[in-house]
Amino acid sequence: MPTFLRLEKSFDLFNAGLMISIFYGGILIGRLFVSFITYRVRANIILLIMAVVSLLSISVIVYSQSIYVIFMSIFLGGVGFSGLFPLLSSTGCMVYKYSRGVIMNFLLMIAVFANSITPFLIKIINRYNPTLPVNIMIFFFGLIIILILVRWYFDRKYKCSL
Repeated sequence: MPTFLRLEKSFDLFNAGLMISIFYGGILIGRLFVSFITYRVRANIILLIMAVVSLLSISVIVYSQSIYVIFMSIFLGGVGFSGLFPLLSSTGCMVYKYSRGVIMNFLLMIAVFANSITPFLIKIINRYNPTLPVNIMIFFFGLIIILILVRWYFDRKYKCSL
């Protein structure tokens, strides 16, 4: 996102770095928020709301020209993104109780692999189209929403309590 903001939105280095701090501040507040409402609201509803907030905030960043709207969208993107991985891993371990160690190993392995390969892919993609990595992120948040809805359907069909 900082690379996109510097190339496409002409942000200076200070504001692009500030965006990272605002994003992680959103993650911190989002995790606190999720920890307070986890026992009051079903996990599928929290996952769906957070994925929609992330999708909308990233979409606003791409199409907005106001720096203040972009700052607020970065913050909301951090809030939305904050609870996705912890809730997905914890609810996945609740469904697959007997193989939760294997599931957690795969989730962590995929996360580490994605974190290590993403900078190289973004560098290659940015040479040809600077907006493509952000559009890919929007696509994947849309895919997350679809998968959460499919999971919600199967939870209701087979009477799971997530």
